[in-house]
Amino acid sequence: MNLLTIKWWAVKICWVAVSIFFTIFGIDLLRAAYHLNHPSYFLLTFFSSNLIILISGAILAGMLVKIYLRLRPPITNSDPGQEDVVSDEEPTEKETEHPTESDL
Repeated sequence: MNLLTIKWWAVKICWVAVSIFFTIFGIDLLRAAYHLNHPSYFLLTFFSSNLIILISGAILAGMLVKIYLRLRPPITNSDPGQEDVVSDEEPTEKETEHPTESDL
């Protein structure tokens, strides 16, 4: 494991931990909003807690998708006669041309 890989994992794990913390904080704030007596304070607290939950949940989902994409095996074609689905090669001249009537 090189230093960049360790740094990548450390950053993602930190983001996951921070987003879980703020999700729990937002849920706690939402529960506390229902104990407020003043309607204006309730509305401000209710909407701010929902915004905290929404943003931290989106960050959490994004980090989990990035981690999943890093851990899954690469997608390849099972047919040995065809090229792999993922290719870094430049397309050939025939692949970049538009189809003619004889090709259809």
